[in-house]
Amino acid sequence: VELCDDAFAAPMFSSRVAEREEYEALVSKWHTSAVVMCVRNINIKGYAVLYANDSYTRRAFVSMLGVRPEFQRQNCGKYLLAACEEFSRWKGMKTLALEVSRKNINGMEFYRHLGFREEEQRENSYIYSKNIL
Repeated sequence: VELCDDAFAAPMFSSRVAEREEYEALVSKWHTSAVVMCVRNINIKGYAVLYANDSYTRRAFVSMLGVRPEFQRQNCGKYLLAACEEFSRWKGMKTLALEVSRKNINGMEFYRHLGFREEEQRENSYIYSKNIL
């Protein structure tokens, strides 16, 4: 998945990963609790990391969504989010949420187009959510 690293301002998987102090804890959390999906034809086009394990709030959370720049605007992100929604419904979740950087104007537009709405403002980001039941 380091092929998708250029989709992010801060690297996640390449040799530049040492720049992210929380990397080891994040990957450990993914290993124990997350579902990882990717879009692939001949090449990996993108991936999503999803948590759908909160049985109390029944809220799933997409913690990572990355599509290689050369495959953006080709429905890869839409396909990945649809898979996240389907899996989340299957797990009994009623909402799907994600975090988007305030700088990611295209991302915010994309998520709104898919039915997500701003739920919370943070210092450098927004939490968007969508009812999926």
